[in-house]
Amino acid sequence: MFVLGFHRSLTSALSQWLHKAGLSAGSYLMPPAISNPDGHFEDMSLVSLHDRLLAMQNTNWQFHNEVPFNPAIRLDLFERYITRREQNAVTSWSAKDPRLCLFIPAWQQVLGSQGRYLIVLRHWSASIQSLYRRHARILAAGSSGTIHVDFWRNPALAAKMWQAYNSRILALAEAIPEQVMIISQQALMAGLNVPHQVNQRFTLGLNEQTPSPIKPDLVTNRVDTTIRSLIPAEDMITMESQWQSLLALAEHRSEYEKPEWQTGQTDGVTQALVETLLLQVKTVSIPSDPIILPELDEIPITEWLSLATQSDPLTIEPEQILRKIERDAPFDITVWETYARLMLKNNQILIAERAITRILQLGKSAPYLFMLLGVCREAEFDDAAAEYFYRLAGQRNPQNAVFDVKLANLLMALGRYQEAEHTLGSALLRVQNPPEILARTLANCFDQQGRTRAAIEYLKCWPQSSELLKTQLGALEIKAGDNQGAIRYQMLVRQRLSQPRAIMPILSTLASIPEPASRADLAARLTSEWLTLFSADELRQLWQQSFK
Repeated sequence: MFVLGFHRSLTSALSQWLHKAGLSAGSYLMPPAISNPDGHFEDMSLVSLHDRLLAMQNTNWQFHNEVPFNPAIRLDLFERYITRREQNAVTSWSAKDPRLCLFIPAWQQVLGSQGRYLIVLRHWSASIQSLYRRHARILAAGSSGTIHVDFWRNPALAAKMWQAYNSRILALAEAIPEQVMIISQQALMAGLNVPHQVNQRFTLGLNEQTPSPIKPDLVTNRVDTTIRSLIPAEDMITMESQWQSLLALAEHRSEYEKPEWQTGQTDGVTQALVETLLLQVKTVSIPSDPIILPELDEIPITEWLSLATQSDPLTIEPEQILRKIERDAPFDITVWETYARLMLKNNQILIAERAITRILQLGKSAPYLFMLLGVCREAEFDDAAAEYFYRLAGQRNPQNAVFDVKLANLLMALGRYQEAEHTLGSALLRVQNPPEILARTLANCFDQQGRTRAAIEYLKCWPQSSELLKTQLGALEIKAGDNQGAIRYQMLVRQRLSQPRAIMPILSTLASIPEPASRADLAARLTSEWLTLFSADELRQLWQQSFK
């Protein structure tokens, strides 16, 4: 059974419920995060597969019909994924990842009549508002990533995404209604017993007494009217039409499905801070444009590849680069290795694998090359070969803990937790000055097996901790119901932002937003987030230090 729904539509909680009721969501699930401490209940292999296929077509999870897209570009990988899940599953299994919506035609083609689809509907306004909140929070915590600020640089992005995802959901629901069950988020909030309804509809034998993990206080249908001011009118009309069409097909819905539009109230202190921030960012330099690659024949291949590794995404066909290398540097191992890593970065796995093989043929056999071959084989769901190459890399250099981590992650994906735990434990004893990544992976292995408390205690005992470890520990503590986790994370972010000029990249990102309304919206959201960490006076002082 596939759980389908747009981002921020309660699909994580629903997938968790089904998982605990007996419909496994996978062996290696996306670890807990501060933004979702219970976990997304997404199989990491499935997410990686979708991300790879999107990247191969010059897009990502923010796909909004901006490029031609073929969901069935590698049907063989879908078939191999299903084979792996069937081999590891004791009973029926489930899969959840919002990106599934974009690949519905391919999955439908592979699954045929065996597929079952549970669709969750949330009004477009509430989903988009939740996206804005999540990515504003990420930016406020110190990230300046383009993928987060794009929602404000392109005000129509979230709306176009919602349409792209839900048009495919609607097509599925209309094509094979006998294999689909649609429920609204409001019905879930009203107490719908989903395992019972799934059993009634599809006879899957789920435990209907499994408690619901849905927390009504964390989900709202109240939407600020600013959302309507940011989205183009034509997009709102299209989304509302799609919403009504989907809602008409829902088997379980609430009597009241309309959003509760509210006008947000901002106190005088906050409003003054926002106005100050907007005035100050006018003096901030805007981040430079991405590197523009010259034509392939304009500069030496070594220089071109060096620039290409810094640009994103790659807009030239890999075969063109290959021909250039074959002509100008056929025996240059460094060139081949740079090319291989560039292909891996752009998810051109098979091309990268051929480049790595060429490096081996040219005489270089460093252990990490075998690890990279393992990465390629794992992406192709050739699990036996991936395991072989990871182990070979480890045999050739027992001191490189990354090889053990790669192997352990593969073993977890295959449900072989004890072997993964043994691999990591042995590395901790064998490797001189074990790196922190071993501790973080072992804690994750504990948590994957339901031993969250053991994971917490283990991380607490690690002698030195980076921001990554502290963030992981905080997320696990929140998952375990320990308020210390939220406090720990707030202290971490406060400390990060208090560093000299640490806030400047965020302000530069804010300055890069062209539309005044969108810039003002993000400024207000950032200020609100920062006021949970600093007093108004502290915040003014931080800004003054950044602008010096």
